[in-house]
Amino acid sequence: MACRGQGIEEVIQHGRDGWLVGPDNLDELTQGLTLLLQDQQLRERIGSQARATILCGFTLEHQARHLLKIYQQCAL
Repeated sequence: MACRGQGIEEVIQHGRDGWLVGPDNLDELTQGLTLLLQDQQLRERIGSQARATILCGFTLEHQARHLLKIYQQCAL
């Protein structure tokens, strides 16, 4: 679970590879947690897809390459 409006939407797609709630929205958080706790298949699907998302673009190696490009551009 993560809060919308903090940039995480660039990584997480609600209901696909994560669960997004509005900041300071206790009802939405409670409903989301309840749904996820009650639906094992949904949890497994989201977990599997989240792992795939990370492996496709957000590993330490990906991040290191991205930072290297930024540093190289700044050094020019």
